[in-house]
Amino acid sequence: MKNLRLLFMAAFCCFAIISCKKTEQATTPVNNENGTAVAPLRLKVNAAPSGSPVARYGQLSVSGRYLKNAANNTISLRGQSMGWSSWWPQYWNANVVNWLTDDFKIDVVRASMGVDVTPGYLNDQTNQLNLLKAVVNAAIAKGTYVIIDWHCEAFHQTEAVAFFKSMAQQYGNNPHVIYEILNEPNNTQTWPQVKSYAQAVIAGIRQYDPDNIIIVGCPNWDQKIRDVADSPLTGYSNIMYTVHYYAATHGQWLRDDCAYAISKNIPIFVTESNGSEASGSGHLDYTQWEAWFSFLETNKISWINWSVSDKSGELCSILVPGAPVNGGWSSAQLTETGNYIRGKLRGYAGSSSTGIVSGKTYRITPVHSGKSLDVSGSSTADGAVVQQWQYGGATNQQFIITDVGGGYYRISPASASAKAFDVSGASTANGAAIVQWAYGGNSNQKWQIVANGSSYNIKSALSGKCLDVNAASTANGAALNQYTCSLSSTNQQFTLTQLN
Repeated sequence: MKNLRLLFMAAFCCFAIISCKKTEQATTPVNNENGTAVAPLRLKVNAAPSGSPVARYGQLSVSGRYLKNAANNTISLRGQSMGWSSWWPQYWNANVVNWLTDDFKIDVVRASMGVDVTPGYLNDQTNQLNLLKAVVNAAIAKGTYVIIDWHCEAFHQTEAVAFFKSMAQQYGNNPHVIYEILNEPNNTQTWPQVKSYAQAVIAGIRQYDPDNIIIVGCPNWDQKIRDVADSPLTGYSNIMYTVHYYAATHGQWLRDDCAYAISKNIPIFVTESNGSEASGSGHLDYTQWEAWFSFLETNKISWINWSVSDKSGELCSILVPGAPVNGGWSSAQLTETGNYIRGKLRGYAGSSSTGIVSGKTYRITPVHSGKSLDVSGSSTADGAVVQQWQYGGATNQQFIITDVGGGYYRISPASASAKAFDVSGASTANGAAIVQWAYGGNSNQKWQIVANGSSYNIKSALSGKCLDVNAASTANGAALNQYTCSLSSTNQQFTLTQLN
Protein backbone atom coordinates (compact mmCIF):
# COMPACT_ATOMS: atom_id res chain seq x y z
CA MET A 1 0.00 0.00 0.00
CA LYS A 2 2.83 2.39 0.89
CA ASN A 3 4.46 1.79 -2.51
CA LEU A 4 1.16 2.34 -4.31
CA ARG A 5 0.65 5.58 -2.43
CA LEU A 6 4.14 6.78 -3.35
CA LEU A 7 3.57 5.90 -7.00
CA PHE A 8 0.30 7.83 -7.01
CA MET A 9 1.96 10.88 -5.43
CA ALA A 10 4.80 10.83 -7.96
CA ALA A 11 2.35 10.60 -10.86
CA PHE A 12 0.31 13.48 -9.44
CA CYS A 13 3.41 15.69 -9.19
CA CYS A 14 4.33 14.99 -12.82
CA PHE A 15 0.99 16.39 -13.97
CA ALA A 16 0.91 19.30 -11.51
CA ILE A 17 4.16 21.04 -12.43
CA ILE A 18 4.19 23.35 -15.44
CA SER A 19 7.45 24.23 -17.19
CA CYS A 20 9.47 23.66 -20.33
CA LYS A 21 12.92 23.00 -18.89
CA LYS A 22 14.88 21.03 -21.42
CA THR A 23 16.61 18.44 -19.24
CA GLU A 24 16.07 16.31 -16.19
CA GLN A 25 18.55 17.09 -13.45
CA ALA A 26 18.96 15.65 -9.96
CA THR A 27 19.21 18.15 -7.10
CA THR A 28 20.41 17.99 -3.52
CA PRO A 29 19.06 14.84 -1.80
CA VAL A 30 16.10 15.01 0.57
CA ASN A 31 14.82 12.44 3.03
CA ASN A 32 11.85 10.16 2.40
CA GLU A 33 9.40 9.16 5.13
CA ASN A 34 11.83 6.50 6.40
CA GLY A 35 14.67 9.02 6.70
CA THR A 36 16.52 7.63 3.68
CA ALA A 37 18.17 10.15 1.37
CA VAL A 38 16.63 10.26 -2.10
CA ALA A 39 17.23 12.67 -4.99
CA PRO A 40 14.14 14.60 -6.10
CA LEU A 41 13.58 14.74 -9.84
CA ARG A 42 13.67 17.86 -11.97
CA LEU A 43 10.97 16.85 -14.43
CA LYS A 44 10.41 17.67 -18.07
CA VAL A 45 6.90 19.05 -18.31
CA ASN A 46 4.56 21.05 -20.52
CA ALA A 47 5.79 23.71 -22.94
CA ALA A 48 5.16 27.44 -22.55
CA PRO A 49 2.22 28.92 -24.51
CA SER A 50 2.83 29.07 -28.25
CA GLY A 51 4.39 32.34 -29.36
CA SER A 52 5.38 33.39 -25.85
CA PRO A 53 8.92 34.59 -25.07
CA VAL A 54 9.82 31.32 -23.32
CA ALA A 55 8.38 29.30 -26.20
CA ARG A 56 10.55 31.32 -28.62
CA TYR A 57 13.79 31.22 -26.66
CA GLY A 58 13.57 28.32 -24.21
CA GLN A 59 16.31 27.64 -21.68
CA LEU A 60 18.72 30.56 -21.44
CA SER A 61 22.46 30.35 -20.96
CA VAL A 62 25.53 32.59 -21.04
CA SER A 63 28.42 32.18 -23.47
CA GLY A 64 31.22 34.69 -23.18
CA ARG A 65 29.51 38.06 -22.82
CA TYR A 66 26.32 37.01 -24.60
CA LEU A 67 22.93 35.75 -23.51
CA LYS A 68 21.97 32.69 -25.56
CA ASN A 69 18.69 30.93 -26.27
CA ALA A 70 18.17 27.17 -26.28
CA ALA A 71 19.44 27.00 -29.87
CA ASN A 72 22.64 28.81 -28.80
CA ASN A 73 21.74 31.96 -30.72
CA THR A 74 22.59 35.34 -29.20
CA ILE A 75 19.50 37.18 -27.97
CA SER A 76 18.58 40.13 -25.81
CA LEU A 77 15.49 40.44 -23.64
CA ARG A 78 13.51 43.65 -23.13
CA GLY A 79 11.03 44.24 -20.39
CA GLN A 80 9.46 46.14 -17.55
CA SER A 81 10.06 46.15 -13.82
CA MET A 82 7.30 46.14 -11.27
CA GLY A 83 7.45 48.95 -8.72
CA TRP A 84 8.40 48.12 -5.15
CA SER A 85 6.15 45.38 -3.78
CA SER A 86 6.18 47.37 -0.55
CA TRP A 87 4.39 50.42 -1.94
CA TRP A 88 2.64 49.38 -5.16
CA PRO A 89 1.29 45.93 -4.26
CA GLN A 90 -1.98 46.62 -6.09
CA TYR A 91 -0.22 46.05 -9.43
CA TRP A 92 1.37 42.73 -8.44
CA ASN A 93 -1.17 40.46 -10.08
CA ALA A 94 -1.59 38.16 -13.07
CA ASN A 95 -3.69 40.66 -15.03
CA VAL A 96 -0.86 43.19 -15.03
CA VAL A 97 1.72 40.57 -16.07
CA ASN A 98 -0.58 39.46 -18.88
CA TRP A 99 -1.18 43.05 -20.04
CA LEU A 100 2.52 43.87 -20.04
CA THR A 101 3.18 40.74 -22.10
CA ASP A 102 0.32 41.19 -24.56
CA ASP A 103 0.20 44.97 -24.93
CA PHE A 104 3.68 46.25 -24.03
CA LYS A 105 5.19 43.16 -25.71
CA ILE A 106 7.69 42.48 -22.93
CA ASP A 107 9.94 39.43 -22.90
CA VAL A 108 10.72 39.69 -19.18
CA VAL A 109 9.14 41.15 -16.05
CA ARG A 110 11.18 42.04 -12.97
CA ALA A 111 9.59 41.26 -9.61
CA SER A 112 11.30 43.82 -7.34
CA MET A 113 10.41 42.56 -3.87
CA GLY A 114 11.15 45.02 -1.06
CA VAL A 115 13.38 43.50 1.61
CA ASP A 116 14.46 45.83 4.43
CA VAL A 117 11.88 48.59 4.04
CA THR A 118 8.50 48.67 5.77
CA PRO A 119 6.62 46.67 4.72
CA GLY A 120 9.26 44.33 3.33
CA TYR A 121 10.34 40.71 3.33
CA LEU A 122 12.24 40.97 6.63
CA ASN A 123 9.22 42.26 8.58
CA ASP A 124 6.26 41.18 6.42
CA GLN A 125 7.43 37.90 4.92
CA THR A 126 4.11 36.22 4.23
CA ASN A 127 2.55 39.14 2.37
CA GLN A 128 5.70 39.90 0.38
CA LEU A 129 6.09 36.27 -0.66
CA ASN A 130 2.46 36.13 -1.72
CA LEU A 131 2.96 39.18 -3.93
CA LEU A 132 6.17 37.77 -5.39
CA LYS A 133 4.61 34.40 -6.13
CA ALA A 134 1.60 36.03 -7.77
CA VAL A 135 3.91 37.67 -10.33
CA VAL A 136 6.24 34.69 -10.76
CA ASN A 137 3.39 32.22 -11.19
CA ALA A 138 1.63 34.52 -13.65
CA ALA A 139 4.81 34.91 -15.70
CA ILE A 140 5.33 31.15 -15.81
CA ALA A 141 1.74 30.58 -16.91
CA LYS A 142 2.09 33.29 -19.58
CA GLY A 143 5.45 32.08 -20.89
CA THR A 144 7.24 35.29 -19.88
CA TYR A 145 10.68 35.39 -18.30
CA VAL A 146 10.67 36.69 -14.73
CA ILE A 147 13.45 38.10 -12.55
CA ILE A 148 13.19 37.36 -8.83
CA ASP A 149 14.79 40.52 -7.44
CA TRP A 150 16.06 40.84 -3.83
CA HIS A 151 15.34 44.55 -3.91
CA CYS A 152 17.62 46.20 -1.37
CA GLU A 153 21.11 47.65 -0.96
CA ALA A 154 22.31 45.90 2.21
CA PHE A 155 23.49 42.31 2.04
CA HIS A 156 21.36 40.48 4.66
CA GLN A 157 23.38 37.48 3.55
CA THR A 158 21.90 34.84 5.86
CA GLU A 159 18.36 35.77 4.90
CA ALA A 160 19.25 36.10 1.21
CA VAL A 161 20.83 32.64 1.05
CA ALA A 162 17.79 31.07 2.70
CA PHE A 163 15.39 32.99 0.45
CA PHE A 164 17.11 32.09 -2.81
CA LYS A 165 17.50 28.46 -1.78
CA SER A 166 13.75 28.38 -1.28
CA MET A 167 13.10 30.08 -4.63
CA ALA A 168 15.44 27.67 -6.42
CA GLN A 169 13.68 24.70 -4.84
CA GLN A 170 10.27 26.01 -5.85
CA TYR A 171 11.02 27.48 -9.27
CA GLY A 172 14.40 26.17 -10.41
CA ASN A 173 12.80 23.70 -12.81
CA ASN A 174 11.27 26.56 -14.83
CA PRO A 175 13.40 28.14 -17.58
CA HIS A 176 11.37 31.32 -17.08
CA VAL A 177 13.16 32.20 -13.84
CA ILE A 178 16.17 34.50 -13.46
CA TYR A 179 17.64 35.42 -10.07
CA GLU A 180 18.84 38.95 -9.21
CA ILE A 181 20.54 38.47 -5.87
CA LEU A 182 20.98 42.12 -4.81
CA ASN A 183 19.32 45.14 -6.37
CA GLU A 184 21.90 47.90 -5.89
CA PRO A 185 25.00 47.60 -3.70
CA ASN A 186 25.60 51.16 -2.53
CA ASN A 187 28.65 53.40 -2.48
CA THR A 188 29.94 52.06 0.85
CA GLN A 189 30.33 48.49 -0.36
CA THR A 190 33.40 47.31 -2.26
CA TRP A 191 33.47 44.82 -5.08
CA PRO A 192 35.34 42.23 -2.95
CA GLN A 193 32.51 42.47 -0.39
CA VAL A 194 29.83 42.14 -3.06
CA LYS A 195 31.75 39.27 -4.60
CA SER A 196 31.91 37.39 -1.29
CA TYR A 197 28.17 37.85 -0.77
CA ALA A 198 27.46 36.72 -4.33
CA GLN A 199 29.51 33.56 -3.93
CA ALA A 200 27.47 32.56 -0.87
CA VAL A 201 24.11 33.20 -2.53
CA ILE A 202 25.10 31.59 -5.83
CA ALA A 203 26.26 28.47 -4.00
CA GLY A 204 22.86 28.26 -2.30
CA ILE A 205 20.96 28.59 -5.57
CA ARG A 206 23.14 26.08 -7.38
CA GLN A 207 22.30 23.40 -4.81
CA TYR A 208 18.84 23.25 -6.36
CA ASP A 209 19.07 24.98 -9.74
CA PRO A 210 22.19 24.21 -11.77
CA ASP A 211 21.57 26.35 -14.81
CA ASN A 212 19.14 29.30 -14.64
CA ILE A 213 20.69 32.74 -15.03
CA ILE A 214 21.93 34.54 -11.89
CA ILE A 215 22.49 38.32 -12.03
CA VAL A 216 25.02 39.98 -9.72
CA GLY A 217 25.12 43.69 -8.89
CA CYS A 218 28.15 45.93 -8.50
CA PRO A 219 29.04 48.83 -6.16
CA ASN A 220 27.81 52.41 -6.36
CA TRP A 221 24.23 51.44 -7.23
CA ASP A 222 25.32 49.19 -10.10
CA GLN A 223 27.63 51.63 -11.82
CA LYS A 224 31.10 50.25 -10.99
CA ILE A 225 31.11 47.65 -13.72
CA ARG A 226 34.84 48.29 -14.25
CA ASP A 227 35.53 46.66 -10.88
CA VAL A 228 33.70 43.56 -12.07
CA ALA A 229 35.58 43.55 -15.36
CA ASP A 230 38.93 43.54 -13.56
CA SER A 231 38.01 40.72 -11.17
CA PRO A 232 34.93 38.72 -12.21
CA LEU A 233 33.49 35.74 -10.39
CA THR A 234 34.96 32.39 -11.39
CA GLY A 235 33.88 28.80 -11.00
CA TYR A 236 30.23 29.27 -11.95
CA SER A 237 28.32 29.21 -15.23
CA ASN A 238 25.41 31.34 -16.40
CA ILE A 239 26.34 34.41 -14.34
CA MET A 240 25.64 37.94 -15.58
CA TYR A 241 26.25 41.38 -14.07
CA THR A 242 23.89 44.30 -13.93
CA VAL A 243 24.31 47.98 -14.68
CA HIS A 244 21.58 50.46 -13.74
CA TYR A 245 21.27 53.76 -15.55
CA TYR A 246 19.01 56.79 -15.41
CA ALA A 247 19.71 58.62 -18.63
CA ALA A 248 19.48 62.19 -17.29
CA THR A 249 22.20 61.33 -14.72
CA HIS A 250 24.27 58.54 -16.25
CA GLY A 251 25.62 59.41 -19.68
CA GLN A 252 28.56 58.58 -21.90
CA TRP A 253 30.94 57.92 -19.02
CA LEU A 254 28.89 54.92 -17.89
CA ARG A 255 28.55 53.63 -21.46
CA ASP A 256 32.33 53.89 -21.70
CA ASP A 257 32.67 51.80 -18.54
CA CYS A 258 30.27 49.25 -20.02
CA ALA A 259 32.35 49.18 -23.19
CA TYR A 260 35.41 48.46 -21.05
CA ALA A 261 33.59 45.54 -19.43
CA ILE A 262 32.47 44.30 -22.84
CA SER A 263 36.10 44.35 -23.97
CA LYS A 264 36.83 42.02 -21.05
CA ASN A 265 34.02 39.66 -22.13
CA ILE A 266 31.75 40.54 -19.19
CA PRO A 267 28.05 39.64 -19.76
CA ILE A 268 25.84 42.63 -18.83
CA PHE A 269 22.09 42.68 -18.18
CA VAL A 270 20.58 46.12 -17.47
CA THR A 271 17.87 45.20 -14.97
CA GLU A 272 16.79 48.77 -14.19
CA SER A 273 16.80 51.91 -16.34
CA ASN A 274 14.84 55.01 -17.23
CA GLY A 275 15.16 58.34 -19.02
CA SER A 276 14.81 60.39 -15.83
CA GLU A 277 17.39 61.53 -13.31
CA ALA A 278 18.59 58.96 -10.76
CA SER A 279 16.06 60.37 -8.29
CA GLY A 280 13.30 59.15 -10.60
CA SER A 281 12.25 62.70 -11.35
CA GLY A 282 13.93 65.91 -12.57
CA HIS A 283 13.64 65.69 -16.34
CA LEU A 284 13.63 63.12 -19.12
CA ASP A 285 16.77 63.28 -21.24
CA TYR A 286 15.67 61.76 -24.53
CA THR A 287 19.03 62.35 -26.21
CA GLN A 288 20.88 60.29 -23.62
CA TRP A 289 18.06 57.76 -23.39
CA GLU A 290 18.21 57.13 -27.11
CA ALA A 291 21.99 56.90 -26.93
CA TRP A 292 21.56 54.19 -24.31
CA PHE A 293 19.06 52.26 -26.41
CA SER A 294 21.40 52.42 -29.38
CA PHE A 295 24.32 51.20 -27.26
CA LEU A 296 22.35 48.34 -25.72
CA GLU A 297 20.89 47.14 -29.00
CA THR A 298 24.23 47.36 -30.80
CA ASN A 299 25.89 45.31 -28.09
CA LYS A 300 23.03 42.81 -27.61
CA ILE A 301 22.51 43.80 -23.98
CA SER A 302 19.16 42.97 -22.36
CA TRP A 303 17.35 45.79 -20.58
CA ILE A 304 14.40 46.49 -18.29
CA ASN A 305 12.56 49.76 -17.67
CA TRP A 306 11.60 51.03 -14.19
CA SER A 307 8.69 50.91 -13.03
CA VAL A 308 5.01 49.83 -12.79
CA SER A 309 3.93 52.43 -10.25
CA ASP A 310 1.62 55.44 -10.13
CA LYS A 311 3.57 57.81 -7.88
CA SER A 312 2.43 61.38 -8.38
CA GLY A 313 5.13 63.61 -9.83
CA GLU A 314 7.62 60.80 -10.40
CA LEU A 315 8.81 60.76 -14.00
CA CYS A 316 9.99 57.15 -13.97
CA SER A 317 6.54 55.83 -13.00
CA ILE A 318 4.75 54.51 -16.07
CA LEU A 319 1.23 55.07 -14.68
CA VAL A 320 -0.72 58.17 -13.74
CA PRO A 321 -2.09 58.25 -10.18
CA GLY A 322 -5.08 55.96 -9.79
CA ALA A 323 -4.46 53.96 -12.99
CA PRO A 324 -6.41 50.67 -13.04
CA VAL A 325 -4.80 47.93 -10.97
CA ASN A 326 -5.46 45.15 -13.51
CA GLY A 327 -3.81 46.55 -16.64
CA GLY A 328 -5.87 47.53 -19.66
CA TRP A 329 -4.33 51.01 -19.54
CA SER A 330 -5.22 53.61 -22.16
CA SER A 331 -2.63 56.12 -23.33
CA ALA A 332 -4.26 58.69 -21.02
CA GLN A 333 -3.58 56.37 -18.07
CA LEU A 334 0.10 56.10 -18.96
CA THR A 335 2.61 58.82 -18.12
CA GLU A 336 4.94 60.31 -20.72
CA THR A 337 7.45 57.64 -19.73
CA GLY A 338 4.79 54.94 -19.91
CA ASN A 339 3.70 55.87 -23.40
CA TYR A 340 7.27 56.23 -24.57
CA ILE A 341 8.50 52.91 -23.24
CA ARG A 342 5.38 51.10 -24.43
CA GLY A 343 6.04 52.37 -27.94
CA LYS A 344 9.69 51.44 -27.66
CA LEU A 345 8.95 47.89 -26.53
CA ARG A 346 6.27 47.40 -29.16
CA GLY A 347 8.59 48.77 -31.81
CA TYR A 348 11.33 46.31 -30.90
CA ALA A 349 8.79 43.50 -30.89
CA GLY A 350 8.11 44.14 -34.56
CA SER A 351 5.83 46.06 -36.88
CA SER A 352 2.95 43.68 -36.21
CA SER A 353 2.69 45.22 -32.75
CA THR A 354 1.96 48.68 -34.13
CA GLY A 355 -0.14 47.48 -37.06
CA ILE A 356 2.36 49.05 -39.46
CA VAL A 357 3.51 46.94 -42.39
CA SER A 358 7.06 47.89 -43.32
CA GLY A 359 7.50 49.04 -46.91
CA LYS A 360 3.83 49.86 -47.46
CA THR A 361 2.46 53.26 -48.47
CA TYR A 362 0.28 55.30 -46.13
CA ARG A 363 -1.78 58.44 -45.98
CA ILE A 364 -0.91 60.29 -42.76
CA THR A 365 -3.78 62.38 -41.39
CA PRO A 366 -3.61 64.87 -38.48
CA VAL A 367 -6.50 64.03 -36.15
CA HIS A 368 -7.35 67.67 -35.37
CA SER A 369 -7.76 68.80 -38.99
CA GLY A 370 -8.60 65.74 -41.10
CA LYS A 371 -6.18 66.95 -43.76
CA SER A 372 -3.12 65.02 -44.94
CA LEU A 373 0.60 65.43 -44.66
CA ASP A 374 1.97 66.84 -47.89
CA VAL A 375 5.35 67.80 -49.37
CA SER A 376 5.02 71.45 -50.33
CA GLY A 377 4.63 72.09 -54.05
CA SER A 378 5.17 68.40 -54.87
CA SER A 379 8.86 69.24 -54.68
CA THR A 380 11.50 66.53 -54.97
CA ALA A 381 14.29 68.80 -53.68
CA ASP A 382 16.14 68.55 -50.39
CA GLY A 383 14.70 70.96 -47.86
CA ALA A 384 11.12 70.96 -49.16
CA VAL A 385 8.78 71.63 -46.25
CA VAL A 386 6.36 69.03 -44.93
CA GLN A 387 2.95 70.60 -44.35
CA GLN A 388 -0.72 69.64 -44.17
CA TRP A 389 -3.11 70.00 -47.12
CA GLN A 390 -6.52 68.80 -48.19
CA TYR A 391 -6.07 65.23 -49.44
CA GLY A 392 -6.17 64.77 -53.20
CA GLY A 393 -4.42 61.42 -53.60
CA ALA A 394 -1.20 62.77 -55.15
CA THR A 395 2.07 60.95 -54.47
CA ASN A 396 3.40 63.90 -52.46
CA GLN A 397 0.63 63.05 -49.98
CA GLN A 398 1.54 59.38 -49.79
CA PHE A 399 4.35 58.07 -47.61
CA ILE A 400 6.33 54.85 -47.53
CA ILE A 401 6.99 53.74 -43.95
CA THR A 402 9.97 51.42 -43.57
CA ASP A 403 11.20 49.63 -40.45
CA VAL A 404 14.89 50.53 -40.00
CA GLY A 405 15.41 48.52 -36.81
CA GLY A 406 15.66 49.39 -33.16
CA GLY A 407 12.00 50.36 -32.99
CA TYR A 408 12.36 53.15 -35.57
CA TYR A 409 10.93 53.94 -38.99
CA ARG A 410 11.92 55.94 -42.02
CA ILE A 411 9.08 57.97 -43.59
CA SER A 412 9.64 58.68 -47.30
CA PRO A 413 7.38 60.59 -49.72
CA ALA A 414 6.18 58.34 -52.54
CA SER A 415 6.99 61.28 -54.84
CA ALA A 416 10.65 61.23 -53.76
CA SER A 417 11.30 57.82 -52.26
CA ALA A 418 15.05 58.34 -51.82
CA LYS A 419 14.29 61.13 -49.37
CA ALA A 420 12.81 61.00 -45.87
CA PHE A 421 11.25 63.11 -43.15
CA ASP A 422 14.10 65.04 -41.54
CA VAL A 423 14.31 67.40 -38.54
CA SER A 424 15.94 70.41 -40.15
CA GLY A 425 19.50 71.01 -39.04
CA ALA A 426 19.36 67.99 -36.71
CA SER A 427 17.85 70.35 -34.17
CA THR A 428 16.52 69.21 -30.81
CA ALA A 429 14.64 72.48 -30.22
CA ASN A 430 10.90 72.99 -30.13
CA GLY A 431 9.63 74.41 -33.41
CA ALA A 432 12.33 72.88 -35.62
CA ALA A 433 10.92 72.38 -39.11
CA ILE A 434 10.23 69.00 -40.68
CA VAL A 435 11.54 68.82 -44.24
CA GLN A 436 12.38 66.12 -46.75
CA TRP A 437 16.03 65.27 -47.28
CA ALA A 438 18.10 62.53 -48.91
CA TYR A 439 18.06 59.63 -46.47
CA GLY A 440 21.35 59.01 -44.71
CA GLY A 441 20.27 56.94 -41.73
CA ASN A 442 20.80 59.75 -39.24
CA SER A 443 18.80 59.88 -36.01
CA ASN A 444 17.04 63.08 -37.13
CA GLN A 445 15.60 60.97 -39.99
CA LYS A 446 14.33 58.12 -37.81
CA TRP A 447 10.97 58.07 -36.11
CA GLN A 448 9.26 56.10 -33.39
CA ILE A 449 5.58 55.51 -34.16
CA VAL A 450 3.69 55.08 -30.90
CA ALA A 451 0.07 53.98 -30.67
CA ASN A 452 -2.17 56.50 -28.91
CA GLY A 453 -5.64 55.01 -28.83
CA SER A 454 -6.75 54.63 -32.45
CA SER A 455 -4.10 57.09 -33.68
CA TYR A 456 -0.33 57.51 -33.35
CA ASN A 457 2.29 59.91 -32.07
CA ILE A 458 5.36 60.17 -34.29
CA LYS A 459 8.53 60.88 -32.27
CA SER A 460 11.97 61.93 -33.41
CA ALA A 461 14.70 59.44 -32.52
CA LEU A 462 17.07 62.38 -32.04
CA SER A 463 15.06 64.60 -29.73
CA GLY A 464 12.21 62.46 -28.44
CA LYS A 465 9.88 65.28 -29.45
CA CYS A 466 6.67 64.73 -31.38
CA LEU A 467 5.62 65.59 -34.92
CA ASP A 468 3.31 68.59 -34.50
CA VAL A 469 1.11 70.70 -36.78
CA ASN A 470 2.22 74.24 -36.01
CA ALA A 471 -0.09 76.12 -33.62
CA ALA A 472 -2.74 73.40 -34.06
CA SER A 473 -3.76 75.12 -37.30
CA THR A 474 -6.44 73.50 -39.44
CA ALA A 475 -5.50 75.53 -42.54
CA ASN A 476 -3.95 74.24 -45.75
CA GLY A 477 -0.22 74.95 -45.73
CA ALA A 478 0.29 74.74 -41.97
CA ALA A 479 3.84 73.53 -41.43
CA LEU A 480 4.96 70.45 -39.55
CA ASN A 481 7.52 70.88 -36.80
CA GLN A 482 8.66 69.03 -33.71
CA TYR A 483 7.48 69.93 -30.25
CA THR A 484 7.54 68.51 -26.73
CA CYS A 485 5.04 65.66 -26.69
CA SER A 486 1.60 66.34 -25.30
CA LEU A 487 -0.21 63.07 -25.76
CA SER A 488 -3.67 64.61 -25.44
CA SER A 489 -2.99 67.20 -28.18
CA THR A 490 -4.76 66.14 -31.36
CA ASN A 491 -2.38 68.19 -33.53
CA GLN A 492 0.26 65.64 -32.49
CA GLN A 493 -1.94 62.64 -33.24
CA PHE A 494 -2.07 61.04 -36.69
CA THR A 495 -4.05 58.26 -38.30
CA LEU A 496 -2.27 55.97 -40.75
CA THR A 497 -4.26 54.61 -43.68
CA GLN A 498 -2.55 51.90 -45.72
CA LEU A 499 -2.98 52.56 -49.45
CA ASN A 500 -1.43 49.46 -51.03
